[in-house]
Amino acid sequence: MSLLWLFLSFLAAAAHAHARVVLRNVPCSASSGQITNALSRFGQIKEIHIHQTSSQQKGTALVTFETAKAAKAALATSCLNLKGGAVAVEKAEDTDLAKTQAEWVASIAEDMELQKRRNRIQALQFHSETNHIENLMAKLQPLRDSREFSIALQAYLRAEPNWPEKPPAETLWRQMKRRGDIVPDIDAHNAMLEIFQEQDEFDKFYDLWNKMNSKKYRPSPNVASFNIVLEAFPTAFDSTDPFDEWEQYSRNLLKKMKNAGLRPDIETYHSIFRAAHAGIGDNMFHYTDGWRGAVMRFFARMVLVDKIRPTVESYKLLLDCYAWLDEQQSWRRGHFFSNIKSDLAANSVPADLKLYRAALLDFNGDFHTWSDRQMILQEFEKSGLQADEAFMEDLEDF
Repeated sequence: MSLLWLFLSFLAAAAHAHARVVLRNVPCSASSGQITNALSRFGQIKEIHIHQTSSQQKGTALVTFETAKAAKAALATSCLNLKGGAVAVEKAEDTDLAKTQAEWVASIAEDMELQKRRNRIQALQFHSETNHIENLMAKLQPLRDSREFSIALQAYLRAEPNWPEKPPAETLWRQMKRRGDIVPDIDAHNAMLEIFQEQDEFDKFYDLWNKMNSKKYRPSPNVASFNIVLEAFPTAFDSTDPFDEWEQYSRNLLKKMKNAGLRPDIETYHSIFRAAHAGIGDNMFHYTDGWRGAVMRFFARMVLVDKIRPTVESYKLLLDCYAWLDEQQSWRRGHFFSNIKSDLAANSVPADLKLYRAALLDFNGDFHTWSDRQMILQEFEKSGLQADEAFMEDLEDF
C-alpha cells in the first residue's frame, strides 16, 4: 500500500513540474526547516526532499512549491545563503525527480526491512524454545551491534536447560569479541557469566569476572554483575570450610560494590540468601546457630544498613533456608513464620502463596511440629488465597 501511494504521489507531482526547483551545494547539516525558512518568502512550500550520503560534504534538495509562480520567484534569485554558504537555485530537471523517486523507493524498502529486523529482535527477547531461537538467529545474521549480541546471548541463557547439548553462546561471544567495530556491553558480559555458571564452567566464569574487575577493562561490573557472582558461590567453590568462606566472600563483595560506587539492591541480598540455601541443600554448610546467625546478619544489614525494605520474596527465601533445619529445631520454623506474618502485617504487605508453601516445606508429622503445621494451615485458610495444583500436592505429602 505504501509503494502504491508513493507512485501515485509522484504522478500528481509530475503535474506540477513547473512548481519545482532544485538547490545545489546544500550543507550536510541543513534541515528541511532551515530550507523552508530560506524559501518561504517566495511562496508556500509543499514538499522538500534532501539528497545526501554520509560520504558527501554537500548535497541537493528538491523543493516543490504550491504554485509555479512561487518557483519562478525563487529561480529569479539564482543563489541563496544557507548556514553561511552559497546555495544555487536551479530549475528542476526530470533526472532530479527520478532521483528523488528512486531514493524514496529505496528508503521505504529499507524501512520495511528494518521493521522486520526489529520484530525478530523483539521476538528473540521472549522466546525460550530452541528451534525458534535458531530460526530467528539464522535470519538476523550478521548481528549488527552490541545490543543485538546481548539479546541473543540472553536468549541462549533462557533456552540453556532445553538445549540438546550446549547453546552456541560461547561461539557467539568469541565472534563479538573478534569484531573490531563492536564492544560487548555489560548485559552481554552478565549473560555470559550466567551461561558459564549454568554450564559449570567456573574457570571461564572467574576468568571473565576477573577481567571485568581489571582497571583498564570496559565495561566495569554493575549491580547485576555482583548479584550473579554472589549467587554463584556454593557451586563455584570446593572448600574444607565453605561456610566461613561464604560469609567472608559475600561481605567482601558487598564492600567491593560500595567501593565501586554501586548500591546493593534487594536482588543483591536475595542472591546471598539463595546462595545460603543452595549451600545447605548441597550439604556444604553445617546446621549451626552460627550459620543461621550469618543469614540473619545479612538480613539485618539489608534492612538497617542499606535501608532496603524486605518483600514477601525476601521472607520466603529466609523460610527456604530454615526448611533445612533438623527435626529437633523445626519448632523454630513455626515461630519464625509467626514473626514474618507480624512484620508483613505491620508493613501492609499481604503474604502470598509462595510464602505459605515455604513455611510448610519439610515439616514432619511428629509431636514437635504438628501444632506449628496446623497453625500455618489455619492462617492459610483465613488468608483467602486459592491453592494451586503444586500447593495441593504439598498438602497431600503432609
